[in-house]
Amino acid sequence: MNEQIEPSSVAFFLGAGASVAAEVPHTYAFVDEFQKNIKEPGKRKVLDAVISKLEKWRGSKIDIELLLETLTKLQKKDEEPLLQFFKSEFLLKGYSEKEPLINDLKDFIKKKTIVSEEKIIYLQPLLDFISELKSVDIVSLNYDTCIEQFCNAHKLIYQDGFDVHWNPKTFGSENTDIRLYKLHGSVMWYHTDRGNYIKLPVMTEESKIRLITGESADNLMLYPMQKWDYAEPLLELLVLVKQILESNKCKTVIVVGYSFRDEHITRMLWDSARRNKDLHVVLVDPHAFDVYADKLKYYDKDAKIPSSLDGRVICLPYHFEKILPFLKNYYLKNLIEGLAKEAELRAAKSRGEMQELTWLPVLRLLANAEFPSVSI
Repeated sequence: MNEQIEPSSVAFFLGAGASVAAEVPHTYAFVDEFQKNIKEPGKRKVLDAVISKLEKWRGSKIDIELLLETLTKLQKKDEEPLLQFFKSEFLLKGYSEKEPLINDLKDFIKKKTIVSEEKIIYLQPLLDFISELKSVDIVSLNYDTCIEQFCNAHKLIYQDGFDVHWNPKTFGSENTDIRLYKLHGSVMWYHTDRGNYIKLPVMTEESKIRLITGESADNLMLYPMQKWDYAEPLLELLVLVKQILESNKCKTVIVVGYSFRDEHITRMLWDSARRNKDLHVVLVDPHAFDVYADKLKYYDKDAKIPSSLDGRVICLPYHFEKILPFLKNYYLKNLIEGLAKEAELRAAKSRGEMQELTWLPVLRLLANAEFPSVSI
């Protein structure tokens, strides 16, 4: 860890569910809205055919991740080695090329992730965390501008690794309120054709722009299900986040609205929890218990091999904007006090000084935090 960066004891890890209250569509709503947005008959014919085929295959609605992945593979179908082993007729033969539709979808994603200031009022309780902790680490898998707009609205200083160009030393700047680590990139970040990484807070809904230097630039965003390509900022950010989670300063990670589809993120959290024995995860999501059971509880779900996070996850099955006002002064307060008293009693037990009734206050605190894991 950079010696100038002192990790906060509480870190936030934001997935798509953290931005729904700001009217950024969730992954399924993105598909419906994009489909309605396409008016050109040729493009709409292709899109309807692809969505219909995928929904029939899945037996349910599909999300933006699967749609973008499929369109990209259809565009590059001749490069797919597996398809060379099949002789069946291509079902979309004669349909228009997919690249214009792919570009439309990327532009649509950008348009929907530019968030206006009045839509981030629900984030105001974050000010309580900043007031107590002085600075807060926020890790985001989103491209949207929710946190940036929140900082702008409340005149907070944030660092995301850019001044104008990529410069990770900015994370060590003094008087920083929020350190923002955007692991999948941002609508404000660009990669130029001359290899530069820059941040441009400009209002444009197109993912490709031209600079006054003559350089062309594409948005630096790691799209859903996209194969990982080398990009210096994203790789360095991943390393920095891993160092934060492994630090003994970091005690709690509040994961919001994230389904853990990125296997490398899940493994990073497992590795961090194995090294940082005090790390606990608070999972805020309407489907929190399912996410924990399916993605975090086991290294191998079928073999029931417990992961390093087994018994260290608090599931809060609520919408983020509803529970955020209570996170700090109720749930986290009870969790921190309960874990501290549990450690004291375990030490007393090892010395033979503990009576069974003394566990009741601990159980009450942890129950209030909705954390069932305690070993008496």
